[in-house]
Amino acid sequence: MRMVPLVDKKILVTGGHGFLGGRVVRTLLARGVPMASLVLLRSADCDLRAKADCERAVAGMDIVIHAAAISGNGAFHASRPAEILYDNALMALQLINAAQRAGVTKFVGIGSATEYPESVVFPLKEDDLLSGPPAAGHAAYSAAKRLMLAAGDAYRAQYGLSAVHLMPANMYGAGEGRDTYVIPALFKKLINAKKEGAESVTMFGTGREAREFLYVDDAAEAVVLATEKYEGAEPVNIGTGIETSIAELVEHITSLTGFTGKVVWGGETSGLGVRRVFDVSRAEREFGFTAKTGIVDGLRKTFESLTF
Repeated sequence: MRMVPLVDKKILVTGGHGFLGGRVVRTLLARGVPMASLVLLRSADCDLRAKADCERAVAGMDIVIHAAAISGNGAFHASRPAEILYDNALMALQLINAAQRAGVTKFVGIGSATEYPESVVFPLKEDDLLSGPPAAGHAAYSAAKRLMLAAGDAYRAQYGLSAVHLMPANMYGAGEGRDTYVIPALFKKLINAKKEGAESVTMFGTGREAREFLYVDDAAEAVVLATEKYEGAEPVNIGTGIETSIAELVEHITSLTGFTGKVVWGGETSGLGVRRVFDVSRAEREFGFTAKTGIVDGLRKTFESLTF
């Protein structure tokens, strides 16, 4: 694998003040990239749906890491699919086009595990990504991310742009401000149950559902490694390769919060499949990424950072 030194590069990080983007910035700084070489964007200052704003953002940049996205929980995706599709697709297309025109040499796009079809066998392998439509629950968001992948392929073929597409597993970690996602939501629910002295809590699902959870600092490390070392056109899974059942997750979180009541399972399941876990061999082979943070340690760090 060929190393691209980053210390002398001008790097734009969209979403650079966000959950993943902020960690990417910290990881770049730890690699020796000076703060003066980084450009971080806030949506209040730059509308990536606007061509002129994208052109200003990429001017003088060598590398673009596109971590900004419009997303949310299941209810958000169900209520605003057109907006989610339009905004995410337009941001990606405007940005990659402006980047190529400005002479950017590398575009690193952050995709999503939801791009996979619901029917794919486990573990999820990148070669099966486009074997069917994405899962219905996040179809609009996933379609926009797939479009970013297609745009990368097109701009690579026509202009030689090094466009990389990374698909992180379910991210969690310290500083996650939205308590509508599964891990912060479970923490909030069990912390409140303990405060109220509840004898039991009812959980959505059966407990047998399983997901792969990736600590956000590990995700940022993968993004930077791929920026340094990966030039391939093929999309890459970013994860641990280890699935955790929701029942196990609740057990760990119950222990951390000190809730001693009974956990009752509601029996309903979501529309995103019962299991989702990655084959992570391509990331390890192509740019040497292996997740370092296990679920127990990651949950502990997350719990210690909570403010609710």
